[in-house]
Amino acid sequence: MKNLKVSMKLVVSFVVVLVMALAVGIIGIFGMYSINASDDDLYNYNVLSLAAMGNAREIFQDQRVLMRNYALNGGNAAKIEEYAREMAASEADMLKEMGEYEASMADPSDEDDYFEGKNAYLGDFASLKREVYEASLISMQDGYNAIYTDRAVNIVNTIVGDFDSAMSSNEQWAHIAVNDNTDLFMFMLILEIIILAVAVIVGLFFAFYISGLIAKPLAPLTAYMGRASTTGDIEFTAERRASSPNILHRRMKSAS
Repeated sequence: MKNLKVSMKLVVSFVVVLVMALAVGIIGIFGMYSINASDDDLYNYNVLSLAAMGNAREIFQDQRVLMRNYALNGGNAAKIEEYAREMAASEADMLKEMGEYEASMADPSDEDDYFEGKNAYLGDFASLKREVYEASLISMQDGYNAIYTDRAVNIVNTIVGDFDSAMSSNEQWAHIAVNDNTDLFMFMLILEIIILAVAVIVGLFFAFYISGLIAKPLAPLTAYMGRASTTGDIEFTAERRASSPNILHRRMKSAS
């Protein structure tokens, strides 16, 4: 920058600082956009799926209770029909929660446990509910005999295990997503701090450099004014270095 005029050096300095400030702003905007997108994915693919699966598990347990109510009221057709209506409403809620869970899947190929549990629920468990309902219409004992069989226990355990596995997998994926968001935030924060630090250092460098360029030519004049005010000597010598090795001297004298 030695061959540039002071005005051009000032312009260059401000441009450099402006570019670094723009870099900080652009990185900040990109970082906020990335974090917002990650938060949206976390909500759409993890929070919603966890809520839906939690509701599905609760509904499944409610249906098991309704099956016991069938048996407990064995032979009482009116009461069993009342519980059957509750079961129908519960089944509609289950299908709704399953739909919401499937809509929030990031990758259905990773949901083998869920689909296995879903198939068991729509197939074997639906058959078991009908069997318990029909047996309970005959008597309480027939109803309990239909519930407490090895086949019934295996069906229930399969669904519970698959739904629990799906819930656990989504919790792990949510934990990974949260960690990824945290890592992204820390990366953007560190990058912003580094760029700001560099911008401050560059700004201070140019400030001292430009102030030196301005102050250096004024040094002889300042010395002259100080000498004149203290000694009365008003002789002034100004030197300017030309492009050639010769030095141009000017002397100005004035008598008081």
